[in-house]
Order: sequence, then C-alpha cells, then structure tokens
Amino acid sequence: MLHIFWNPDPTALDLGFFSIQWYGIMWGLSIISTYLLGEWILKTLKRDTQKLATIVQYIFIGGVIGARLVHVLFYDWEFFSQNPHFILMVWKGGLASHGGLIGGIIALMVFCKRNPDYPLFWTMDHAAITILFLSSFIRFGNLMNSELVGKPADVPWAFVFLQYDNIPRHPVVLYESMAY
Repeated sequence: MLHIFWNPDPTALDLGFFSIQWYGIMWGLSIISTYLLGEWILKTLKRDTQKLATIVQYIFIGGVIGARLVHVLFYDWEFFSQNPHFILMVWKGGLASHGGLIGGIIALMVFCKRNPDYPLFWTMDHAAITILFLSSFIRFGNLMNSELVGKPADVPWAFVFLQYDNIPRHPVVLYESMAY
C-alpha cells in the first residue's frame, strides 16, 4: 500500500540570524484571515469596522493565554512546576486548542462588557465564523510540524510521520483543518 511519507522542515525560511517557521506563518495567516473575514462581515452588515482590530487582539491574546495555561496546567504540570521560567516561552511549543477557545471566549466577553455596542451573543455568533479559518490554518501548521499524529491506519492517504515513527497514521490535523 502506498502512503504519504511526511517529513517537512518546520522552518520555512532560514536566514542564519533569523528563521521563520511554518507554524508561525500559519498563525500569521490565521490572524490576517480572521481580520479580513471579520471586516467583510461587518461591512456586509453595515457595522463600523473601527473596533475590529481591537476585537482580533482581544481574541488572539486571550486565546494564546488560555491555550498556554491549559497546556501548562493539564498536560505538562510536572515540568512547568519545576521550570516556571519556561511558562511564558510559548515559542518553544505547548498550546492546547481547547484552552485557546476558552481564553478567546473570556477575552471576547471582556471586550463586549467594555463595548456595549457589541452585544455578546451577536459578537460571538459572528466571531465564530472567522475562528474556523483561524483554526484551519493553525491545524495546517500542526501538520507542518508533524504534531498531533493520528491512530495507525491502512488507507492510501495515511501519512508516515518520519519525525514521529515509521507507522502509517491518519492525518487527523489535516482532517480537522479541512472540516473547519
């Protein structure tokens, strides 16, 4: 059976003194797409777009904080309790998507509380549409890092994540990215 042998370099561009990672590119694309789609939604609804950058910042910051806290507390507490100086080093990995969702929702609640012209449920309804693009790009970044590999599989589209092991596996992050 043919499989996809997957071993991409997580670094998209290396200038020696500076490198750009695929995961970072996907984060950047997720923020840009979230903003552009949010702008289109607000313009279509004839709403003011002046606060859109602030909304995106709230969701991004709240999402990263929530994602990191859940990872630290529930997935690697033993390490971080002994090495607390690593907690803020998000660039070294360790973000939990469900924590990001919780953090983003809390941040959006704070934004709506401070901006009564954006009712919470209305804002959440419309933000949810943009979050699908954000999530899709981030999952593609996980694929480029060979992270979150699936269960062993014997299907033609199974990926052999060479950085992980030599077992054909379901590319679950690709499934998730496409489903978004």
